[in-house]
Amino acid sequence: MIPYKEGQYWKACYDKNTGIYVARIGWASPQGSENYVYMISCDVFEVLCTFDEDNDNEKLIRDMGTLIRRYENTRYGTMGPEETVYDKGLENIWEDAYKSIMDDVETLAEKGDKQALSLWLDQSIYLFPDENGNRQKIQRFLLKGAEIGIVKAQQKLAKAYLYGSEYGCGIKKDVAKALFWYDKITKQVPAKEQYDVAVLYYEGNGIAQNYEKAAQWFARAAEQGHAEAQNYLGYCYQYGQGVGKDIDKAAYWYLEAAKKGNMNAQFNLGVFYENGYGVKKDYEEALSWYTKAAKQGLLIAKRALGERYYWGEIVGKNYDKALNWFTEAAEKGDAVSQNFVGYFLENGLGVKRNYAKAVQWYTKAAKQGHVIAQNNLGLCYELGQGVEQSYEKAVHWYFKAAEQGNAKAQCSMGCCYENGQGVEKSYEKAVYWYTKAAEQGNGFAQYNLGRCYELGHGVEQSYEKAAHWYSKAAEQGDADAQNNIGTCYEDAKGVEQSYEKAVYWYTKAAEQEEPYAQCNLGSCYEEGKGVVQNIEKAIYWYSKAAKQGHAKAKSNLERLNNQTGK
Repeated sequence: MIPYKEGQYWKACYDKNTGIYVARIGWASPQGSENYVYMISCDVFEVLCTFDEDNDNEKLIRDMGTLIRRYENTRYGTMGPEETVYDKGLENIWEDAYKSIMDDVETLAEKGDKQALSLWLDQSIYLFPDENGNRQKIQRFLLKGAEIGIVKAQQKLAKAYLYGSEYGCGIKKDVAKALFWYDKITKQVPAKEQYDVAVLYYEGNGIAQNYEKAAQWFARAAEQGHAEAQNYLGYCYQYGQGVGKDIDKAAYWYLEAAKKGNMNAQFNLGVFYENGYGVKKDYEEALSWYTKAAKQGLLIAKRALGERYYWGEIVGKNYDKALNWFTEAAEKGDAVSQNFVGYFLENGLGVKRNYAKAVQWYTKAAKQGHVIAQNNLGLCYELGQGVEQSYEKAVHWYFKAAEQGNAKAQCSMGCCYENGQGVEKSYEKAVYWYTKAAEQGNGFAQYNLGRCYELGHGVEQSYEKAAHWYSKAAEQGDADAQNNIGTCYEDAKGVEQSYEKAVYWYTKAAEQEEPYAQCNLGSCYEEGKGVVQNIEKAIYWYSKAAKQGHAKAKSNLERLNNQTGK
C-alpha cells in the first residue's frame, strides 16, 4: 500500500506470474473536517480478475467489466464530487490499469470472443470516439460483432450507417446498410431511430420509397410513444399509405400525438373535427386544436385560422382576427398569408386601405412564386395602385403567373398583347393567351376570344367559333358576351337565327345594365322580334340605354317620343 496524500492510499498492478489484476483505492477522512464528509470514509475496494489455466474467458470478461465500471465511477466522479474524489496522480494509475485490461479484452475480441467484443465496443465507442486509430478498430469490431449476432453491435452499426459522421465512429453514412441491420433488430431499436428509419422509407431518401415498411416502422415508434411517429402513422391511415385506409385509426393516432403537443397532429386533428373525420364534427374542438397548433408556431395552422375567420367558417366572420393570424404567418414567410395580408390592405378589410403596403406584401409572396400574388401585383402595376404605373412590370408579373396556369393572368397577357401594353402588339399572341384562359373557363377570356374569331384578329374569321365562345362566356354571366350571342342569334351569325333566343340573351345582359343590350332589346320590342310588339317597353329600354350615353338609343328614343307625342 503506497500513501498518496495524507489520509489516502492506492494500489493498482498486474501480476504477470499469477495472472491477477489488483486495484485498490481508499480514503481516510480527517475527523471533523466538513470538506470531506461526503467521501467514502476508510473504504477500500478490491477487484480481482483472474485468467486461469482453463481459459475461463467468461469469468475474465465479467471481472474485467467490474474493474472497468469501477474505473469509470472514479474517472467521472460518480463516487463523489469530481473535484475532490479524483486528482491527476490517481488518474494516471487508473489509466494505466484500464489500458492494460483493455489490451487483453481487445486480444480476445480479435479472436472473435463474443463477450470480449461486447465489452470492448461498450468502452471504445464512448470513451475514445475521436481517435482515428481507434475508429478503425471500432468499425472492424462493430462489423465482426454484428455478424456473430451481438445485438449491441448490430444496433450501433445500424445507427452508425444511419447517421454517418454524426455518430462519431468514422463510418460513412450508408442508408441501405443501415436498413439491412435495422431489419435484423426491429424490436430492439430506440423510438427515435425507428422513426428516422420510417422517414427514410416514407420519403425514399437513398432507397426505394416503400410506404408499407414506413408504416411498420412508424407503428413501432408510435407504440413507444414517439409523437412524430404517431402523427405520421395517423397520416398513413388517413390516406392508406402502406396500410389499409382507416379514418378511425388515423383519428386515434392524431389524438395520441396531439396530446403530447405535436403541432402537426394538433392541426390534423383540427381538420378531423371540422369535417367529422373519425370523430363527431365539432367546430369548437376544431378551433381549439387549430389554435393550439398555431400558438406553437405552425404556419399552416395560423393560415387556417386566418382563412376560417375571413370566410366565417366554423367561427363567426372576423376580419380583425383573420388579419392578425394572417400577419403572424406572413411575417414568418408564409406566401399564402402574405398574399392575404396584401389583399386585406388593398381592400381595407380589418385595416385602413393602404395600396403601397399591399404591394409590399404582394411582392413578398410573388417572389416566392405565389401565383395569385403575382397576378395581383401585375394588376397593381397596370393600374398604378401603390406603385408607379408600369405596363412592362405588369407584364413581367402577369407572365410569371400565366406560366403557372393562372387563368386571370393568362387573360391579362392576352389583353396586353391585343392592345400593345408593355409588349409589342400581337393578335396571334393575344389569341394564344386568351385560348389558354378560355379553356380553363375564364369568362372574360372566352368573350375576348369570341371577339377575335368574330373580327378575325390573330385567327381566321369564324362566326361559328365566335358564337361558341360567346355562349361559354354568356352562360357564366358575362354581360358583353350575352349581348354578342344575342346579336349572333338575331343576325344568324354562326348559329341558326332565333329572335326568341336573341331576346333571351339581350334581356340577361340588359338586366345587368349593359347599354348595347338595352338598346337591342328596345329594338326587339319596337319591331316585335321574338316578343309581342310593345312600344312602351321599347321606350323603357331605350331610355335606360340613353341614360348611359348610348347614341343609337337616344336617337330611337327621340323618334318614338315624337311618334307617340311624348
